Amino acid sequence: MSKLNENLLAPIIKKKSFNNIINDAHKHLGDCSIAINNSQKFLKYIYKYSSSAIDELIDNAKNERIDNYFEYIKHDTEYLEKLEAKSIYLINELTK
Repeated sequence: MSKLNENLLAPIIKKKSFNNIINDAHKHLGDCSIAINNSQKFLKYIYKYSSSAIDELIDNAKNERIDNYFEYIKHDTEYLEKLEAKSIYLINELTK
């Protein structure tokens, strides 16, 4: 390929890469929105169905359920942290 053709294609390649970043950011925004909604729904679920554990004696089944809640929250938090890292990466890519 001649130097002239390379120079003419350079803006197209950069534009495509910028468009890819925009598309990634758009998809990522949707992923973040879904993750946040899921987290909020789960916290509402815990609040609604776990208040009895505070009012009553906590038996083994309730202990296990509470442990499962904490495990889910841990995984959810890790996922949200990964989304945050990707957000930072995409912001850095867009501001180059």
